[in-house]
Amino acid sequence: IDWGGSLVAVDYKKPYALSRTDLSTLGHGNCDLSSAMHTSHYRIIDEGDGSGRRLVAFLNEVNWRTRTTTAVFYVFDEQGNELRRDKYDFNAAYVHDFILTENYYVLFDCPIKIDLPTVFGQYIFETACLSQSIAEDTTRKPLFRLMPRYPERMPEGQRDVVTIESNDKFCYAYHHVNGFDTEDGRLVFDTCSWDRFTLYFQDIVAPDGVKTFPRMRLSRFVIDPVAGTSEHVELDDTPCELPIVNWDWNGKPYRHMYLSTSVGREPGAAPDGTDVHGPMQALTKVSMKEEGCGEVDMCMLSSVESKKEWVPGTNKFAMEPFFVAREGGDPTDEDDGYIVCLVHDAGETPAPGAERDVSTECAILDAKSMECVCRLELPVFVPFGVHGTFTRDYCLGPEPQHMSAGN
Repeated sequence: IDWGGSLVAVDYKKPYALSRTDLSTLGHGNCDLSSAMHTSHYRIIDEGDGSGRRLVAFLNEVNWRTRTTTAVFYVFDEQGNELRRDKYDFNAAYVHDFILTENYYVLFDCPIKIDLPTVFGQYIFETACLSQSIAEDTTRKPLFRLMPRYPERMPEGQRDVVTIESNDKFCYAYHHVNGFDTEDGRLVFDTCSWDRFTLYFQDIVAPDGVKTFPRMRLSRFVIDPVAGTSEHVELDDTPCELPIVNWDWNGKPYRHMYLSTSVGREPGAAPDGTDVHGPMQALTKVSMKEEGCGEVDMCMLSSVESKKEWVPGTNKFAMEPFFVAREGGDPTDEDDGYIVCLVHDAGETPAPGAERDVSTECAILDAKSMECVCRLELPVFVPFGVHGTFTRDYCLGPEPQHMSAGN
């Protein structure tokens, strides 16, 4: 995370500040951003009262003994100072990411439970880790937990935490696209939904085309905090994950999203008669119809206007995308910028006994057309992974060479 002059590396709970000159570890507690206990999932939003831009990070800790969860949201100003932390307690839940709107922190509570046979039959004998004892709970529905960011600004009767069932959609969700409040008090929540629980994303990282293969869908939920209801619409059935938007539109009505997507489909090839989808190789820009981005009724009726796919090549896999606004561009033009990603080149199938020749590229795409404008082969191999950031500061490497025009 690059924010407020601090560069921080974090996966879960304990962030470490990094040096901007050589990426060496400065340590935990070196700055406000590396002092708070949070995860690699964060959101940036422009406050509606005009007080500035905020970065919000969060931590979700589960105590399975007491069957309770504590969620903490940390709010940082543009200088990297922690302004406050908001804490909420609720029943034990698996939560991976969150949505941030002007009015709410929103968590998607996946319907899971502890599988006791695994705990007592494998975990205590050290043949399974504790996380492998987490299983689907089909006896209950997914839950949306809406936590007011500023209760004092909310109308009477809407200042408490609201828990709402997913009325018509049973699914799991890990990485969310975006969300926003509507003028009539409802909330739009866009996410990549899974039809089954897989803690280590086996459908993506270990597909066999029979039991495991990408199954995710692009889903929109419209939530009514007052009525306590939610409605679902499937925006697209191409398996998708690792979404990103232009964060100047985070928490606001928006049109464009960029996702890692599956390539290829075999209709009806799965044992249950459903389609088998190919590996997650591509990046896809999904653009909603403009009229579906304002009034809430249109949000439910909204549909995808266009999709633009970029496939890096045979045996090449695009990793998580990141949107970068074009320097000197139009700040009112949502997709005026670039998509930056790393590409894993798995190489050709090696001869028996030989090692596979793998490498990594950095690809830069035009965010409007999804055409590749630049591909850079990196001098070192970067293992396939997720979650990164982009900074406009020059942090590491030789002194930059200022090139003259035309060179």
